[in-house]
Amino acid sequence: MNNQGKKRHILTVVILLIIFMSIFYLLNKQLTGNITLTGLAVQSYSNETQFNEGTYSNTEYSSNHVKLSSGQSSGNYTSEIFDSSATSTWNNISWVSSAIGDLPDNGESDNFASGNANMSNIWLLAHLDEASANSGAGGSDFEDTSGNDYHGNESGGVTFNVSGNFDRAVSFDGTDDAINFGDIEMDGTRDFSFSLWFKTSSTNDQMRLASKDQVGIKGCFLVWHSATFGWQFKAYEGSDEWAETSYNVDLSDGEWHHLVGKISKADSKIKLFVDGTLKDTDDFPGSLNDTENEEVVLGADSDVGSFEQLFTGEIDEFAIWNREISADEISDLYKRGITELDAKVRACDDANCSGESFEDIIDSSPQDLSLNNTMYLQYAFNFSTENTSLSPELYNVSIDYENVNSAPAVSIYLPSGGLLYLTNESLALNYTATDTDNNLDSCWYNIDNGENNTIASCVNTTFSTSEGSHTLYLYANDSNGSVGSDSVSFNVDPTGVDVTLVQPAGTKTSRTSIPLTYTTIGNNLSCWYEVKTSIGAEVISNTTLENCSNTTFTVSTDGDYVAYLYANNTLGSSGSDNSSFSVDTSSNGDDGNTGGDSGGSSGSGVSNPIQGGIVLENTTETSPIEVLSLSDLVARPGETKKLVLTVSNKGKVFLNDCVLKAESGSENENWINSETSGVKDLAVGEKHDFIFALNVPEDANVGSHLVNLVVECEEAKKLTSFNTEILDQTVKFVLLRTERTDENNIKIIYSLTEISGKEQDVEVKFKIKNSRESILWEKSLEKHLSASSSQELELISPLTNDNGDLKLVVEIKSDRTYFSVDRDLILSPPSSISGFFVWGSDSTDNIITIVIIAFFVIFAVVIGYRIFKNKSNN
Repeated sequence: MNNQGKKRHILTVVILLIIFMSIFYLLNKQLTGNITLTGLAVQSYSNETQFNEGTYSNTEYSSNHVKLSSGQSSGNYTSEIFDSSATSTWNNISWVSSAIGDLPDNGESDNFASGNANMSNIWLLAHLDEASANSGAGGSDFEDTSGNDYHGNESGGVTFNVSGNFDRAVSFDGTDDAINFGDIEMDGTRDFSFSLWFKTSSTNDQMRLASKDQVGIKGCFLVWHSATFGWQFKAYEGSDEWAETSYNVDLSDGEWHHLVGKISKADSKIKLFVDGTLKDTDDFPGSLNDTENEEVVLGADSDVGSFEQLFTGEIDEFAIWNREISADEISDLYKRGITELDAKVRACDDANCSGESFEDIIDSSPQDLSLNNTMYLQYAFNFSTENTSLSPELYNVSIDYENVNSAPAVSIYLPSGGLLYLTNESLALNYTATDTDNNLDSCWYNIDNGENNTIASCVNTTFSTSEGSHTLYLYANDSNGSVGSDSVSFNVDPTGVDVTLVQPAGTKTSRTSIPLTYTTIGNNLSCWYEVKTSIGAEVISNTTLENCSNTTFTVSTDGDYVAYLYANNTLGSSGSDNSSFSVDTSSNGDDGNTGGDSGGSSGSGVSNPIQGGIVLENTTETSPIEVLSLSDLVARPGETKKLVLTVSNKGKVFLNDCVLKAESGSENENWINSETSGVKDLAVGEKHDFIFALNVPEDANVGSHLVNLVVECEEAKKLTSFNTEILDQTVKFVLLRTERTDENNIKIIYSLTEISGKEQDVEVKFKIKNSRESILWEKSLEKHLSASSSQELELISPLTNDNGDLKLVVEIKSDRTYFSVDRDLILSPPSSISGFFVWGSDSTDNIITIVIIAFFVIFAVVIGYRIFKNKSNN
């Protein structure tokens, strides 16, 4: 081969390497979070199922986080003892909580799960944590960390480094101590806010916390204690009088208190908040007057060099914004100052952590760990609050660790979690057992912690067991003695469940004591039933049948109905049946209920008698037209419903040209469209279904509406009516996606949007049903929606043990709306390719990726073949 050929082949190899590395990089980016790197591991706790493995003490899991139980000021959560399956190095622990601690610097944002501070338009931020004079930026005494460099200098010898509400604070002696932050130009400001924390045991008159105002010369603003009016925030707009707010409550209790004053351009007010709550307002139609250009001072007035009206006590975390901060922001500022999470961990050399004690760590995430190399680790958080209506919140915890010697990785694929078997023999045990250190030794399993069964060569096998609920435990060890394990719970039910509904069926002549009789096959059964109209309106909601016994029930009106019967057992098997029936009490000569005569007259010579709402022209006979009553309906504005009215000729003469229409002149006449129902002649005894549409207008008022219909023939006519309850859809529900998070859980991601402009409480009920309409799982949540707000929410559902098609049904109900949605659940099972990387559940992306890889492998083979051929030719 000549030099030119060699160069060409080398270039080809380099290009192939670049292509392969690029593909690997792109796949790594696409599958972020789904690639497991050998030797690096993270154990996460982020949902209720995972947190419930630990222990709650005066704490509880609520929605998506751990918090203090109602009315508790302190409590703790202790995690499970985590088994890393091998001796491990514990690198760090991180967690996500509600906002706790001091405010972020340089106008940056927090990264908490809730309560993040909005630092936009921050003018001044002084944490007051300095340990000594001249230790701030540029040699100042106190640093302004807002990024605006309004650094402060003390006067009089303030005491540095005292215990603060957050970290450290400053103490003022009330004699000559003050901190001067210089002149911040505020003239003409319409929106303004400040926040600070203070503690005092003094009740001195005219004791200033903060001011931009000099005694004797009206300045810009001040906040002080007045012996007459209590704690006051004052603002000056240039007129003769201050705008003043007051809170005349003794706060000289030696405890920390939060004070916020703000000016609102939107409603021309100044407002005073103490400990997160609005205490007073006053009119402020103008803007701040700052023509005197006074300095911003803590602990005294702004007469630099001759301070007056000095404060006795401590001050911490002083901030000023060039905007109005909201009431919610103020509540969050208060909450982050009164709630605490105290984190601690311990590394253990045994599965019970016998003898090891917890070690406190710094309470900010993340934290590196300096612990012994062990196989087990446990963490705990102490929760505390100074206001029992506000709790710190813990959303997730992650532990980063590295196995020194990795135990075998064991994963059971069959049986899968919650699977229901209808046979108890030759059940498949499919699994993988791999070891990154290539020292896999042996595998074994047992059922319900019974006798261990060795698996030769660690290959898939089968097993048999008895009827009931079981847990299979699978183990694998390596030559160093490290053991990996997995377990799965499943049910075996060879008997199963079968139900047959015998009654009700056919036509019933009474509305009471309607029989519900049935037969069942199965063990440990629970039975229940419901009744609906033929068009799906609920008549009797799910009702438990004690001991699965026959019963009777009652309906209120004649009509067509469907009875539904359900049964399941403790193993998860279920069955259902349904039966259609009618109730027609007309043959009894009354309305089917106990009561007196209808009150009609049978005398002669009476013109146009009225009997039960039937008007007969020039006859004293009862109307020959019989109408099967319509059940009451529920609808929403703009909705169209297709309805059927069943009519019979019960008379002795032929009825000609019968039509269905809305009663002329009735209030809701325009709701009825009966054009498609046509004209029908009715022979004696003939029954006919008139099909019509109920078109609810978009502007229909919420409430109950009576809709009147008339069936009119040449010989007679018949009036009937039904109620339509109009519900306003004030909430928008969107099912964003459903996904399988692991072997045992489904994550449901959805959004709720309040669209009426009024806050409301909403009940959201989730149900998962199988193809037989049996309810496999249900959960109700109460959600509070602020006016015009939108929330994206998550819910974890345990994976059901039903192998058929699944359907998610969501019912949304408040005092002003009710509606439901249903969606088919299509869930791909987790899968993996051992030794490479873990695939997600998106099969389309997986196929595309495989095709790309296959293409480049083929390309590499072709290029390699050409190189070989050229070499042979040379």
